[in-house]
Amino acid sequence: MRISFSHHDNPNMLSDWRIKTMALEAARIGKTVKQDNFPPIHKIGWIEACHPTSPARQNPPLLPPPSLHTELSFAQLLNTSSPKSFIATHRATMDPCIHPELLVTHGQFLSHDKGPYPQRSLMPLFSLCKTLLHHDVRPPVPYGWVSDLDSEAKWDLPWEKKVDERLNWRGSTTGLFASPGKAWRHAHRSRLVSLANAIEGNLTILSVPKKEWEMVGEPEEMKVVRVNPAWMDVAFVGKPITCDDARGTCREMEEAWEFRRTQKRKEEGRYKFILDVDGNGWSGRFQRLITSNALVFKATIYPEWYSSRIAPWVHYVPIQISYADLYDALAFFRTHDDLAESIATQGKEWSQNFWRKEDMAAYLYRLLLEFARVTSVDRDAMSYRGSVYEDNFDDDDIL
Repeated sequence: MRISFSHHDNPNMLSDWRIKTMALEAARIGKTVKQDNFPPIHKIGWIEACHPTSPARQNPPLLPPPSLHTELSFAQLLNTSSPKSFIATHRATMDPCIHPELLVTHGQFLSHDKGPYPQRSLMPLFSLCKTLLHHDVRPPVPYGWVSDLDSEAKWDLPWEKKVDERLNWRGSTTGLFASPGKAWRHAHRSRLVSLANAIEGNLTILSVPKKEWEMVGEPEEMKVVRVNPAWMDVAFVGKPITCDDARGTCREMEEAWEFRRTQKRKEEGRYKFILDVDGNGWSGRFQRLITSNALVFKATIYPEWYSSRIAPWVHYVPIQISYADLYDALAFFRTHDDLAESIATQGKEWSQNFWRKEDMAAYLYRLLLEFARVTSVDRDAMSYRGSVYEDNFDDDDIL
């Protein structure tokens, strides 16, 4: 059995909706499709992976202009024109076909503007992550995995000893290669740091009920300068990276944000609330964070191998890529400390019980068994049985 594995952070195999649909239909009736019968690829773009009647096809989003020395206003950063909402099904909110705004607010998509050409076939490629527009095979990745036996776990203080109630995040300027021709200020990490450190403008936050089961109240307008310093501790570390130094983009980043030193685990352990966001690809720190007794807020477009096994609002707090719900969610859990502690505790227990090395090994073993089955050769017919697969067999079953 031959397995091709990509070493890139990003997924590579963009699907074409027509080709994938033809292959899935053939697989359902136990047949195959010759590659010569697939329709030709004439168009580029992320939306070629979407159904013709999907929101992304019907109303393709406009690409933002290049970030030419123009800072975004607070309203642009937070998209305050949208009605307030929270995530009900996290996986569904990761679908750019249903939520086309993802195509213009996340570096994965902004890196390639309208998008590349879809793949002409459904050749399998194992990758570190995938979006719902790609057909890469996604194995469990041990990158960033920790256990209670790790030496730095001693800094994962119990909830009652976590004294800082600000939302914490540190990271580098990854997400896309920033250059004068790219809208890098609109990417997910750039917007996060700009948003959390803004001091001009107003924002509205839903009034938090006294009892956690009561309805939330009407939005209350607050000055950003009074909220961010008290609620947010978010910053880039080191110096700008993945930027065009020769054309001045790195210098522009240095002028846009304050870069701080890398945070040590002892410092990180003091925070009750920690944000986890994507970088160039999926976040490799989520397992460590969810095992640290902190309440993790997670914003991502990459479904992972454990996605159907973990429960948002039970083990962690799901956050939209726009961050439109970030302040409201933080306000609620800053008020309801007992509920925040409960989710943080359940998140750690879930990680300890279901994200062990043996869990990853069992998942990978079954994935390889399924991969071997669907790519096996029928020597009599000299053809491949099941030339189509879905790697997310916990949700869709490998076909």
